[in-house]
Amino acid sequence: MFKEFIKWICINIKSIVFQNRKNIVRLIISSLSILIILVMGSNEIKNVNISYTVHLLYEISKYKIFLFIIGGLIAVFGMVLYDYCTSKYFNLYLPVLKIIKISWIANTFNNLWGIVALTGATLRTILYKKQNVSIRKFIYANSILIPSTITGLSFLAIIEIFNFFGLKSVLLEHKFILISLMIFGLYLPFYFLLYRINWLKEKLIPKGLKQIEPKLLRVILVFVSIFEWTLAGGLLWFICRSITIQITFGKALFVIAASSAVGIISLIPGGIGAFDLVFYWVLQLNGVVSYRALAILIIYRAVYYVIPWIIGVALSIWEVRDTISKNIPKAIVPITYVQKSLSGWQRIWISNYEHIVDFGVWALSILVFICGIILLVSAAIPGIASRIDIIADLTSFAFMRFSYRISIVIGLLLLVISRGIKERVKMAYYFTVVLLLTGALFTFFKGLNYEEALFLLFVAFLLWFTRKGYYRESAPVRIITIIRFIIITILALGLYVVVARKVNIDFIRIYKEPGIISKIFTGKRVIIDNAIYAFGLTWFLIGVGTLIRPKRPFRATCSEKDLEKLKEFLTKYGGSYRTHLLFMRDKNFYWAQEDKVLIAYSNIRDKLVVLGDPIGDEAYFEKAIQEFQAFADRYGMNPAFYQVSEKYLSMYHENGYYFFKLGEEAIVDLTSFNLEGKKKKDMRLVKNRFEKDNLRFEVIHPPFSKSLMLELEKISNDWLKGRKEKGFSLGYFQEEYVNRSPVAVIKNNENQIIAFATLMPKYDNNKSMAVDLMRFREDAPNGTMDTLFLQLILWCQTQGYENFNVGMAPLSKVGVAPYAHRQEKLAKIVYNLGNHWYSFSGLRKYKEKFDPNWESKYLAYPQFISLPTLILDIALLVSKHGENKFKK
Repeated sequence: MFKEFIKWICINIKSIVFQNRKNIVRLIISSLSILIILVMGSNEIKNVNISYTVHLLYEISKYKIFLFIIGGLIAVFGMVLYDYCTSKYFNLYLPVLKIIKISWIANTFNNLWGIVALTGATLRTILYKKQNVSIRKFIYANSILIPSTITGLSFLAIIEIFNFFGLKSVLLEHKFILISLMIFGLYLPFYFLLYRINWLKEKLIPKGLKQIEPKLLRVILVFVSIFEWTLAGGLLWFICRSITIQITFGKALFVIAASSAVGIISLIPGGIGAFDLVFYWVLQLNGVVSYRALAILIIYRAVYYVIPWIIGVALSIWEVRDTISKNIPKAIVPITYVQKSLSGWQRIWISNYEHIVDFGVWALSILVFICGIILLVSAAIPGIASRIDIIADLTSFAFMRFSYRISIVIGLLLLVISRGIKERVKMAYYFTVVLLLTGALFTFFKGLNYEEALFLLFVAFLLWFTRKGYYRESAPVRIITIIRFIIITILALGLYVVVARKVNIDFIRIYKEPGIISKIFTGKRVIIDNAIYAFGLTWFLIGVGTLIRPKRPFRATCSEKDLEKLKEFLTKYGGSYRTHLLFMRDKNFYWAQEDKVLIAYSNIRDKLVVLGDPIGDEAYFEKAIQEFQAFADRYGMNPAFYQVSEKYLSMYHENGYYFFKLGEEAIVDLTSFNLEGKKKKDMRLVKNRFEKDNLRFEVIHPPFSKSLMLELEKISNDWLKGRKEKGFSLGYFQEEYVNRSPVAVIKNNENQIIAFATLMPKYDNNKSMAVDLMRFREDAPNGTMDTLFLQLILWCQTQGYENFNVGMAPLSKVGVAPYAHRQEKLAKIVYNLGNHWYSFSGLRKYKEKFDPNWESKYLAYPQFISLPTLILDIALLVSKHGENKFKK
């Protein structure tokens, strides 16, 4: 059996690796790229004087900065031609301004955060879908557009490999640049072969969509790509020439081509780090001194990537403002437009739809995070001396130093609270707006940094514009999240300390007449004191904010009023086999659809786990589930349904749920149950022994006497032998709970109870009954539980009940089909191996003796939740119980 398990594990690991091979390869390449960047980048940074870089940036005139920004916008605007030409060719009939807006959003997001062109492709799909463009048609258009975007880079790589710019010596000396350019040089001829190779053509075009090769469009897009990459090189050339660096246009193209090629190959989003390191390095190889190369990199990144992206964020928020303003739970936003006929690579961007559909709010959270970084860097780097002198005349030195410290604190708070913006938490929105306004005020008064203040105010305005989209009352606070943000704040303060210590002394020397600057930046002690002060105050404020945040309405117990309401509800609508467990008071009640439906749940970590199906008026079940999903989403929780029946699977499926089979439940049909035939021979022997031993069976109805409860409790404690009671989906011994239903007992000749079982009515007009707790004395004779089960079944039969629930057989009939899901096949292995510790098969075999009908039970869970993690959370939930809370 163990060998079988090992073999199965190996097969599944191989299967998982094969199915996720692209992601694994990408992860390995990205990890190696980051490692190389860290090693090489640390050496390069040591050789640059950041103070001179900052001073150079301060000395650039506002007129030149304005021209750089205009140049960057023009260079990015060249990308609009991709969408314009594609839209015209496929007759999408969209206004030119709408095409420009969609293209700008897709391209700027892809430039800064994308891998190859996948982010841009996903955003185009979403935005064109909003314009009622056929998704199937646009996916084909995207299939033409995406491969063309790097043909211009390939063209540049080819002419550079053939020494068109006279930089052969650089390529021969630095082989990794040559290899990167050669890889991209091969792409252009490959691009023209795409429609000549059948299997590639099948990958490009969705099945059933017959299209001839759009030769003219593909050629046009190649020229557009060459034009776009030339504009990018032209922007770099213009920046270099404007700050008195003599560099030829060809060398500028070489820098762009080499850094972009390495950045794309690194598979790091936006090429962040890889692009920058090669850009900075190659500029130096072309004779640019290190501090000027860093200044050029900062300017280029700002005007070609960051500023256009910020404009793209603003446009995207306007474009999807209706979606942002709606509080639609992600659990009920299934991806309905993905066609099975799509090729595998086309699904790569479509599969990211759920994660990027909220890209407007996601981008805002990034902007808030960037605001935090800006405040920290601003506090670490002295401002322009003339401005500081003006502020010094208007305010006091103490206030200026206080402004620096508060700027650091606000920066750290923005880093942490940006997650709340992403989660759409209402209180996070209010706090962020206040922090941005306050940060703008203090960053202005610490050095007349009006540029930073205006940027903070701009982000605050964008947040205000999307204010209706922040609907969540709260979000779960996990230990791992707290640890993560503590690490982030420590790293951010480390960045502040390193930059401040490296810059401030050199910066004072540059000015020669230090003045007020030297008083604010006076050595290591002040910098470290600022960091300690900021860290302490930041986490004190976060702690206070956590304490005063709105409490989530997940009560640990139910009140008497709730239970009385439950009784009335069950009288009117009936219940299920698990309904009686609601009287344990360890669950919360969600009354849906104007109290026509009840959903009972418990919370654990970031999940609301519902016990069984909803109960009440079936006509409202589906709407009740959607209402509950919206309720859970309002608090950042993920709803899952535990032990649901097969009857309602389609209803859960329509609401975006996946399924895992938990096992089967044994239901005895009392209308046909008898003790006749060979199969019931063992049952007859049990009955005969019961009569021979003069045992007595009795069903006692509540309320129970104190002496009886003490006797039952003693039997229960002896049976437990110190083991902890379970809860949630299992009953446990608690006086109030036991007193709510009949108890079946077996007594010996001395009228002493030797075993008992508590009953669970289904609340269906006495048609069905189930057994809950079954416990017996240690000295009870063999077969006592068989006797108790059989006598219960016979008693229910005489009382006119139609069904008797014998209980679950966990993992029974799970994963037995040849093509069952991987998770269920793993469950089968657990089922087989688990028999050494827990008799899964024995339990089913035991219940088979009663000749039951088997009903499958499932776990319904959202597709974005990790199934193993969910099962572990449910196991933890079941292992808890509130025994001490309810004891009177």
